[in-house]
Amino acid sequence: MPLMTPGGKGSTETEEVSWWWHSTNEMDFDTIGYAWVVIDNKKVCSRCQELNTILLCGDCEFGPIGLRTFDEKEFWIAVERVAYADKPPPPGFKPKPRKEKKVKQ
Repeated sequence: MPLMTPGGKGSTETEEVSWWWHSTNEMDFDTIGYAWVVIDNKKVCSRCQELNTILLCGDCEFGPIGLRTFDEKEFWIAVERVAYADKPPPPGFKPKPRKEKKVKQ
């Protein structure tokens, strides 16, 4: 994986990542961004010709912190490049119950 840089661009050096978080739901991660390139005033995925798109920190755009498959069905986060903490909910927070999904039979 390329070394981390602002915007996930410009690094030709790589490092091996040995521990990954994997998900099939992009909503499992907070503040994740994707690397984009602008060509002729149009946003274009930075790696559309490749299998994966670079994931960046959504707050500071530093990365890459992980990869997303081009079909957007799998997300891989390099554990060594992020910090994780369980936080208690804010005072007065009441979770909304989830609606059950209807299953076609």
